[in-house]
Amino acid sequence: MFQRALIASLSVCSLIGQVPKVPEKVDKALRARVNEFFGYHVEGSGNLHKAMDMVADDTKEEYFASGKMTLKSFKVDDIKYSDKFDKATVTCTVTRNWQIRLQENVVTLPMVTTWKIEHGKWVWYHNRQGEWLTMMGPSDYNAIKPNKDGSVNVPKINADTVLAAAQNILKQQSNESQRLDLHLSLDRPNSGKVPFKNGAPGQVKLEMTPMDPVPGLTVSLDKTDLAAGETGYLTADFKPGEKEPPSVVYARVTIVPFVATVEVAIYLSHDVKTE
Repeated sequence: MFQRALIASLSVCSLIGQVPKVPEKVDKALRARVNEFFGYHVEGSGNLHKAMDMVADDTKEEYFASGKMTLKSFKVDDIKYSDKFDKATVTCTVTRNWQIRLQENVVTLPMVTTWKIEHGKWVWYHNRQGEWLTMMGPSDYNAIKPNKDGSVNVPKINADTVLAAAQNILKQQSNESQRLDLHLSLDRPNSGKVPFKNGAPGQVKLEMTPMDPVPGLTVSLDKTDLAAGETGYLTADFKPGEKEPPSVVYARVTIVPFVATVEVAIYLSHDVKTE
């Protein structure tokens, strides 16, 4: 037994030893550039022009023409480097204003950006892999080929097709959960969840409208980005405390880019049987 454990331990150590360590100088340089880049987006429009020097040559025109996002705050959560440490994917948590149904809300969201070394410095660039040709999700440019007369058959995108795609998501969600409410007991720690299945042909994002604090109740989404056919869950966890919460709490989830909002009623009462 000891011999097998020793061999397993040595094998693990050997595998760990094979993982290349990120050079401290490289990591420090990237973090400094990321903090500077996002810092300009926190400072606002008066400083956004400074971020242009931190954008890759092949992305400058796109960055110049696009709307600039102003952030309230940001935090670097994770960095994944390429094998040669010349490219990286940086995941941040950002806080920003988000308008939902003409109401301004402060939301906290994950943001993934891609970086590479250009002219000896780290720069942000737009990774076109999985490009969104339409608002429906990642598309294959090669799948759209010109006809003999030079015309191109592009998928029909209008208010009706967008609404149909959103309704398909809601239909998938309804089929799995059968209802848009949860019943939790006030007498014991318990939880419940509602599934959201993406029935659209491309990726969608789930965004939960910020809620006022509720004693003992935590409501969250297990994931915010859903690929086609993927399911995410809204989970409500309750732990009894000194103060009793309201009998019903509403959680609202918006499906982007369709701006379709689902309302989940969370009922809290005594002597409820939970699974």
